[in-house]
Amino acid sequence: MTDKDWWSPGQITFRREHNLFLLRNFELIIDGIWPSDHKDCGYSGKKGRQRGHSASFEKVAQVTAELVTRLYRVGRDALPLLITYSQDLEQQYYIRDFLARCMKIEVTELDKRIESALKYISGKNKDRSYKEFLQHKKGGSNGS
Repeated sequence: MTDKDWWSPGQITFRREHNLFLLRNFELIIDGIWPSDHKDCGYSGKKGRQRGHSASFEKVAQVTAELVTRLYRVGRDALPLLITYSQDLEQQYYIRDFLARCMKIEVTELDKRIESALKYISGKNKDRSYKEFLQHKKGGSNGS
């Protein structure tokens, strides 16, 4: 984890660390709830009413919709990505082993798929399918 492991909906740009945060908190955000930064004390430090261009839940819905769209574009490799990173760090080892056995592949192959899916959803790939992304990756782009 980085020094900063919490972001507001407006700060999300779908970089790798943002996606890891979103996947860790998927159960909350899919229900329209943004995770607390654990620094909240009930005081916002702002006076009076604040005006914005949208309601607070709208930005959460937009972030969630974009994440889900990116995951859908990945297809079946999105499932192990989501299942693995939505678990506590201690549970990820066991989950990966379980998933690899269920999928009848080696854990190293599962890890490659998870990493590829994470790279795809963390990049600017709107013009390229996940399949094209994987082919480009195999085609000698040094794995990036």
